[in-house]
Amino acid sequence: MEWLSHREKEVVRGIEQGLSYKEIADTCCISPHTVHTHIKNIYEKLQAKDRREAITKARRKGLI
Repeated sequence: MEWLSHREKEVVRGIEQGLSYKEIADTCCISPHTVHTHIKNIYEKLQAKDRREAITKARRKGLI
């Protein structure tokens, strides 16, 4: 099973809540650029092409 780091799970939860990159960054005390990097990694790990697919796959895998 694919795994996500603690920070990546926080980012996915932010995406799930409909937060912007800046809002996620502020919540996690990281830069928006770092959020973007985490999202790229999440898409790659989950083999997702967009936010909706990433959230769906993360839920199915019990990651969020």
